[in-house]
Amino acid sequence: MAALGRAVRERSSARVVAITGSVGKTSTKDILAALLRPHVELVAAEDGFNNEIGLPLTLCRLETSTQVAVTEMGMRGPGQIRALAEVARPDIALITAIAPVHLELLGSMENVVRAKAELLEALSPGGIAVLPADAPELDAFVPASVEVRRFSPPEVEVREGHLQLRFDGRDVAFSFSARHQARNAVAALTVCAALGVPLPDGPVTVAFSRWRSQESELPGGGLLINDAWNANPVAMRAALDHLRDGRARR
Repeated sequence: MAALGRAVRERSSARVVAITGSVGKTSTKDILAALLRPHVELVAAEDGFNNEIGLPLTLCRLETSTQVAVTEMGMRGPGQIRALAEVARPDIALITAIAPVHLELLGSMENVVRAKAELLEALSPGGIAVLPADAPELDAFVPASVEVRRFSPPEVEVREGHLQLRFDGRDVAFSFSARHQARNAVAALTVCAALGVPLPDGPVTVAFSRWRSQESELPGGGLLINDAWNANPVAMRAALDHLRDGRARR
């Protein structure tokens, strides 16, 4: 599968975006795909296709007309992101966050940083690294020939079920209301800026992958939030905060 994905990638002129991070990978991929789709010929990873099978399946969908490919890279231990990056050869690397995830395998936060930074080390000269401003420990792994763009959690408002944030001097609205997705949204917007894609004129409708920020109204006025896909404590805390916020607005 890796050989097939590598062969298709080598024949493609598409700009490849690779997304990794302790939390928010798939949601950021979904938001970025929604932002890019009106402007470019796009291939984006399905669901959470982010491992040694899912990544090649995404790359094998590239056509001669594809302009941008949005890939996702997960890991369970050291060396795995490096192996995926060697197949995808990304032009832009986005790390969504560094958090205490996979510590049962990696043992320390320092090892989490090293594992995620394998993506940065795979960038070619002229590549772009999009990094969270609250993770300066990644700086030591950025090659000197790579441009760095940083993002920070923005100030947000929720109006009529739409999350609104300020980016590059403009208000941008999204179809979701979960405040923790604002960090993912501004990361995706930073990638759009790196690609030269214009900001949206109206609200951005995002279809999240299954079992991520899915809301269902229950009989009697209840609200079910399904954020159960491979959830870790950081993600579950965010989902519970979103549930509390939703109850406060009702």
